[in-house]
Amino acid sequence: MDLFSQYSAAAYCHVVTTGTVGTAIACSTSNCPLVEASGATLLGSFNNVGLYSSSGYLAVDTANKRLILASRGAELTGLLILASLYLTPCPTICAACNCFDGIYDSWVTEARPIVTPLLAKYLPMYPGYKLVVTGHSLGASQAIYAAAEIRNNGTNATVYNFGQPRLGDLAFSEYVTSQANNSANQNYRVTHTDDPDPRIGDTSQGFMHISPEYWISYDANTTTYDVSAAQIKVIVGYNNLTGCSGQSGLDLSAHGKYFQSNIAACAVPLGL
Repeated sequence: MDLFSQYSAAAYCHVVTTGTVGTAIACSTSNCPLVEASGATLLGSFNNVGLYSSSGYLAVDTANKRLILASRGAELTGLLILASLYLTPCPTICAACNCFDGIYDSWVTEARPIVTPLLAKYLPMYPGYKLVVTGHSLGASQAIYAAAEIRNNGTNATVYNFGQPRLGDLAFSEYVTSQANNSANQNYRVTHTDDPDPRIGDTSQGFMHISPEYWISYDANTTTYDVSAAQIKVIVGYNNLTGCSGQSGLDLSAHGKYFQSNIAACAVPLGL
């Protein structure tokens, strides 16, 4: 999880999301050392696309035989997404599903038109490589929508996401949860203490989470932000209040402390 939190952190770095093919991924804020050590390089990137300013990249890690698709959390213009906090049909994922309108729209109209041809080009060039989709906040949300569609098209994808809001109704949540049916199709939805973002999307309006949740239940060490396996609780269910969803605090700093002091350090302000 630590490694992929750093790939998510790199998506906040302008130099990464505007980089060219072959550029080594690096974070000017020194918060992705594991990514830098892997030697991962860019295969493609996109920056501030459309109304919601979607940004991200596709990278290859040849040492570990991985392709990594990462999306950035929202910056200021991306906050417009909260004006579309209601459920809307998302038939590209499943026929009876409803999704978070603004975030689904950001995926369909901004990120997907760039991501789809990138994957069509590079997946055949790297046979046997594992595809990992990752992101933080808005990026975490786009990661889930992306992975769901990628799987529908017959490609395995494992998701590591951090601080994701509720993204759809029960039909959507059950469907995406059911896609985690083998070791190459897993969903790791990570939350942290009382991070408020995973509580966005009112359950009374039908919003639910995918299952399970990996809840970092204790605040990270203030010096190293190391998290032990014992500090991560696996919470099963679509609206289980024993994890982050049951917290009442509004600690905005918790939204950034995913295995590091601020996952969005490359961005100002903190990504949503």
